[in-house]
Amino acid sequence: MSFLLAFLSTLLFVWMSDSLSNTPVITPAKRALLDLVDGSTSRPDAVLLACPESLTPLSRRTRAFGVFEESYYFSPSYGSKYEIKDNTFIDLTIPEEQDEKPFWTLSSRERVGSRFFQNPFISSIYERGYRQNFENAGFPGIDKEYAEIERFFLASEDSSFETFFSSSSSSSAAADEEKRRSSPPAAVLDLSCGSGFMTRKLLGSRQFPSVLAADLSPTMLAETKRRCIEEGLWPSSSQQKQQQQLMLLRCDAARLPLADASLDCVVAGAAMHCWPQIGGSLSEIYRVLKPGGRFYASTFFASTPLQFQVQLPDFLTDAASSLGIPSNSNNKKPAGQRYNGSGFYLFSDEQEIFDLVQGAGWRGEGIGGAVKVRKEGRGCAIIKAVKDK
Repeated sequence: MSFLLAFLSTLLFVWMSDSLSNTPVITPAKRALLDLVDGSTSRPDAVLLACPESLTPLSRRTRAFGVFEESYYFSPSYGSKYEIKDNTFIDLTIPEEQDEKPFWTLSSRERVGSRFFQNPFISSIYERGYRQNFENAGFPGIDKEYAEIERFFLASEDSSFETFFSSSSSSSAAADEEKRRSSPPAAVLDLSCGSGFMTRKLLGSRQFPSVLAADLSPTMLAETKRRCIEEGLWPSSSQQKQQQQLMLLRCDAARLPLADASLDCVVAGAAMHCWPQIGGSLSEIYRVLKPGGRFYASTFFASTPLQFQVQLPDFLTDAASSLGIPSNSNNKKPAGQRYNGSGFYLFSDEQEIFDLVQGAGWRGEGIGGAVKVRKEGRGCAIIKAVKDK
């Protein structure tokens, strides 16, 4: 009995130390005890995930206490613990990214990057007019944009330059359609996924065995799960689970919790203008892509008309404004501002984006390492880049 009490006391100490510190010191004795009470750590996602602070591998652990069970991700070498929240997403943020500063102390960039899209109201209306209004700036629309993404991600490495970087299936590009990759991209990331527009397109195509959806907003990730379930794409059904793997990650775009050279493709649709650290985020994308990996993004030029409006009833307009949500006529600002009233960063021209992408690691020459930026409509930028080998 005394041995059992001592053992339980030691377990309680380990549990409390884990709870009180985000980066506990893991002594050999403590690691041995954790290994004793924790479940198996051998999972396929361990190849992809990494501690956002140290970039060391993560393993999944399951700790059982009677009828209660807790699963989380753990960095054995660094001691960090990352929880699975609401059986929906893995929270791979670090304390400084969770800092709850008063709203009125935030800059407009921080409000957009850290708070605007974390508001449940925005998550609920994102696909009910807000995102669709981007077509006014020249965005191709979700269906056309995804069709181009799929062609780009699945094109064979020996396809023509036109196939890689054309906006549509031209004659020579169509001839290359049969030259698809011999095997599909193993892992694709939808970065700043929002409510999961592209995530669901990637899953629904059945072309990509492993899809990761990442966003800093817990409410957007919850909305992604809800819509995946609604469309029968959430991997809870045995059929979907066998065909594809889906992981939802809460993380910062400038600190991706993924191993070096672990992804085949990354898509960031209508996202770059929201990132507080654009250069750092692009560098992270370059780091996690495999040699030959492909990056697709869309964003806004400063020539955008900037009439992103959510049509609300008049009695909700004031409430929306207090939350920082552009609605009806409160955001009709002149074009050409690098930071408009909502805090979005607007790129001046194709060369600025090209320089940023090239500065993150892409050489910008030939197909291997190539970067292509083009303008669509009045203010939409489309970016394609292939990591050199």
